[in-house]
This record gives sequence, structure tokens and C-alpha cells, in this order.
Amino acid sequence: MSTDRSLWVIGDIHGMLDPLVVLLNTIRSIEYMRERQVTLVFLGDYIDHGPCSREVVDALLDLRREFGVVFLAGNHEDMLMQFMEPDPGFEDYGKAWFTGNGGQATVCSFMNSRGVLSRLWMRSGSSPVFTAAELRLDREYIEFLHALVYTHTEDLQVGDQLLHLAFSHASLYRRSDCRLQPNSDDPEISVAEQLAVKTRRDFQNLLRRHPMWLDNYHIWNREIPREKFGDLLLLHGHTPTSIVGTLHPGRLPGFDPNSNLPLVIFPEGRAVPTQLSEGEVRYGANLRDAISFNIDTGGVYGHALTAVNFSSSRLREDGRVGVIQVHPGWTHREFAACSRFHLQFTGV
Repeated sequence: MSTDRSLWVIGDIHGMLDPLVVLLNTIRSIEYMRERQVTLVFLGDYIDHGPCSREVVDALLDLRREFGVVFLAGNHEDMLMQFMEPDPGFEDYGKAWFTGNGGQATVCSFMNSRGVLSRLWMRSGSSPVFTAAELRLDREYIEFLHALVYTHTEDLQVGDQLLHLAFSHASLYRRSDCRLQPNSDDPEISVAEQLAVKTRRDFQNLLRRHPMWLDNYHIWNREIPREKFGDLLLLHGHTPTSIVGTLHPGRLPGFDPNSNLPLVIFPEGRAVPTQLSEGEVRYGANLRDAISFNIDTGGVYGHALTAVNFSSSRLREDGRVGVIQVHPGWTHREFAACSRFHLQFTGV
């Protein structure tokens, strides 16, 4: 086996099976017969809103036979677990999954019975009563949910350099970044403490140690980080790139929210170019200068499902990060809905 590594990072899926199948088949075609170690890291939010949550999870479980895989928990999986197994004080959090965050579509997908469909399907104008006791999931799905990790790290050897990558569903929390929900009483939580959170129990313990607004934690955080998290490059999703400008008006003058491109954040004051030309988006900086990549490009909203690829050999050769996007709103005749391009950096 070659020492070359290929690391794929996939954004929010939200029950959209068809784009996922196209994306995974494209990855399979790229990796076919290549002698390198392949790992796929999924950033969470596999369920809710879209119609095929169960089928999406089935496809992910099947991947374990082909590639190394890492499945992170998103806020939607965490809400589902709170709905099923509420912790004291979090009952309303669990109920919010079902009544306002797409949980009804997920129940319909996993249970797939006429009785459930007649009560819940496309009932957005009402809040039908449905209890956790009625939600019956097969053991393999419960085990999948319990096995989700809340953060992940990878070191990628690129020539004589080591690229330190961190993964969470949303951006890591830092009190000085908080502009959406600023509160002088909010705690400081170190990056190391957040990255030590692996299990749901770890996450619940973190909430108890550092109580604050739920949206600040690293499965909910929609802030834009202003500086790097040490020597880490953060990969996350959660906030569709199409609404970043609405949440943070004036913060990213170089970013076009209608571009469907991943959002690459640099330290405060740096431009964020988004012009795709001849298959490339060029950045006048090294990859290690970037703070974070947000790759939730809003597939469930009809924009794009995105995967980025960190190949140790390609980064060593020319500083490029590969991107695959599947556009649910585009025609799927002859795979026209799938596009491939690169993010070009001056170096690692």
C-alpha cells in the first residue's frame, strides 16, 4: 500500500439520497485502482428535511465495506437522540427536533408505514402529536446513532510537512468570535477541551461544565472565526453558505453566497475570493493560512452537496484541494448535475 493518502470530507446531506449516490459513485470512480489509503469523513446532519433519511444511513453503513469512514454527529442527530432519550433539562430541545427541524420527514422515512405517513407526511402547517415511544428504529440504526463522534482530528503528511486537520459539525466555539449571541458571562472553552469531546456523553458533560446558549457549542455554532485555532485547519458544515451573508452582513465582502462554493475563511481582513474560472478557485495564500472550510453548500435547499478532497500527493505537487459538487436543482441527464474543480493555494 502506498503512503499516499486521500481524505474526503462530505457536508450536510439531510436525507437527500440521489445527490449522495452520485457523489459517492464519483468518489468510487476516482479512487478505483489507486494504491492509496482512503478515508471519508462525514460532517453530520444525515437526516431531516429530505425524504430519504433511512436510505441515506443505509448507504453510509454500506460504505464501511469499501473505505475507512468517520461519521460525526450533527445537531440534527443530537436532537433525535434527545427526542428518544431526553436528558433532564433538555426535553424541549428534543421536542424541537420533531416540531420544527425536519424530524417528521425522518420518522416517515425510518418507519415507512401508512399510518405514520397519514399522520405526519407533509404536515408542516400543524404539529401532530408523536411520542418517542412510537418511534421504533432497528438496532443497526440505534447503534449508528450511538457510535457518532462529536469531533475528529487527522494529521496529513504532505512531503516534509504535517497538515493538522480538525473536524466538527459546526465551527468550534471561541468567546471572542461571538457576535450573534454575545454574552459577557459566556465561558472560555479551550480548543483541546472541545476536540476531546467524542461521545454523546462527553458532549452532555461539556454542556454541564460550561452552561451557556446552546447555539454556541460546536454542533450549533454559526459564528465566523476571526483567527486560527492554533495550528489547525477546521473542516465543518452546519450553516448553509447561501445564508452566511444574511447572518453576518458585511463580514465577507469577497464571498458570493449565490456561488454554491465552499466558504474558505482566512484571518480577519483577508479577502475571500469565490470566482470559479477554468476549473479553479485561486487563493493568494498557503493552505495552512486558512482558518476553516465550511462545506455545507445547501444541498437540501437545492444548491449543492459538496465533498472536498485532501490528497497528500496532489497537495505536495501543486497545492490543490479537489472539490466535487452535486446540484439537486440541475438536470441529472448524463450526470450534468455533478461538477469537479479545484481550490488552488500557493502552497501547503
